[in-house]
Amino acid sequence: MAENERNRIGRDLHDTLGHTFALMTIKTELAIKQLQHGRLQAVEKELTELHQISRRSMEDVRQLVNDVTFRSLSEEIVAISDLFDLSGIQFIFEKKISDDQLSPLLQSTLVMLVRELATNVIKHAKASHCKLSIYRQDTHVILQMEDDGIGFKDVEAPHSINERLLLVKGKVELSSLKKPTIITIYLNEGMCHEIINC
Repeated sequence: MAENERNRIGRDLHDTLGHTFALMTIKTELAIKQLQHGRLQAVEKELTELHQISRRSMEDVRQLVNDVTFRSLSEEIVAISDLFDLSGIQFIFEKKISDDQLSPLLQSTLVMLVRELATNVIKHAKASHCKLSIYRQDTHVILQMEDDGIGFKDVEAPHSINERLLLVKGKVELSSLKKPTIITIYLNEGMCHEIINC
């Protein structure tokens, strides 16, 4: 389990930093474009938001490095809602399950999956709208992300997502042949409890 924990923390750091750098790149590019057109007020706005992102990410990294409690799912949703707003993407969230109904492992897995999926939409999808749904179905917790972007070239989920699902015996389905792009992730709730209690 120690090796699994080290690998998990490594992946979490990778996802957190990737998420931050992607957004900082977007905001920097926007600031440069505004500066080229002499729109100093717009440049100031982008730089202010860039500063906020930087400060928030410093806290995220410090939290991970010090192995402090991870964000709750609700806290993560608030954070990515802000990031979608900063990126000009309309975000809708539907959750039919409360944080206290989720085991610590299941909740931390959901948090990092949500973060990675949101990063992918912001960085690659060129989407205008994104919808996230989380609900329970039989013995599974379902996470579904839907966007109206350009879709995936490959019909396989990113390797990092598949790797994260191995520990909890989860599975992922991806539909990207035509809009919208939909990623559905099934997390085995019983397996998450077994791992915690072993």
